Amino acid sequence: MLPPIVRLVTIPRLEAVLSHADGAHPETAAHTPLLAWARPHGLLDDPGVVMLLGRNNPCPTPGRPDYGYDSMLAAAGPLPAAPGLEPATIPPGTWAVVRCSLANITERWGFLYAWVRASGREPCGHGLEELLTEVDESRPHATVLDLWLPLSHG
Repeated sequence: MLPPIVRLVTIPRLEAVLSHADGAHPETAAHTPLLAWARPHGLLDDPGVVMLLGRNNPCPTPGRPDYGYDSMLAAAGPLPAAPGLEPATIPPGTWAVVRCSLANITERWGFLYAWVRASGREPCGHGLEELLTEVDESRPHATVLDLWLPLSHG
């Protein structure tokens, strides 16, 4: 089996709008209000100008089925007002990025952390999941994401 391709990507500071939800599977609950705001503004019409990102917040823990999830829409410029949603920023920097599917996301996160450390770099901060396709939990191999891990300067 071939190893996954890891890319190093440097991004500027990104402006973002954030929706948060808690529960046993909070991703859909976090995505829904964000997408309901973004669609009428035409923000999803050109995938080259926005990123749909997510992260566990707080992360799942053993013995506790509920966790939190932040869903964010990020862009390199100002976004329209988003009543009921929170403003956020994605810090500038260099990130290690690897592609995965929903079916292998946990394994791929482990691979990415190991790759970063083996490369002589260190992760700094919380990783992000960039959703590249619509989520289809009935077909987890069809849901494609890029995993973004921020790297320390040095």
